[in-house]
Amino acid sequence: MSRPLVAAAVVAAAIVLIAAVYFLLAPSPTAPPGERAAPAVERGDAARETIAKYREAGDDGQVDYDEIFAEAQEHQREGRLADAQLLYFFAARNGHARSAFELGTMYDPLHHDPSRSLMSKPDAFQAYRWYSQALEGGVGEAAGRLDALKRWADDEAARGNAEAERLLLQWK
Repeated sequence: MSRPLVAAAVVAAAIVLIAAVYFLLAPSPTAPPGERAAPAVERGDAARETIAKYREAGDDGQVDYDEIFAEAQEHQREGRLADAQLLYFFAARNGHARSAFELGTMYDPLHHDPSRSLMSKPDAFQAYRWYSQALEGGVGEAAGRLDALKRWADDEAARGNAEAERLLLQWK
């Protein structure tokens, strides 16, 4: 993949994550002034504390991304999706392949489940990006997901889906 496309994908992912966090933290239109729409457990506070703990410890290579991944899975099982997504993102951005695979799943139009993702709708380009990173990191299952995503994109492009047509450029 070319560097400009990778950079665009990273920027797009950051914008989506920031927007999701913003909407989780925005005051509720029906709440009294100063109150937030979601309780703390739904805003990603636990994930932020975990990430801060690792950042305070310094960058001495002692970050246990498998531990962060396990914590993200627990948050996801409990329905604390903001915490889960933030931890998966933190670990994936630092090269944790299983976290990248989970992010890919959250975005994948073939596997998207709103009860397990902050995203209300899938984003095939982001699924491609995270599955590609997972595959590069050694998650063999990501190859099958990428193949299925390509078949989806072929079918959707044939129906005139412009997003799918743009996604297919990644395989050329």
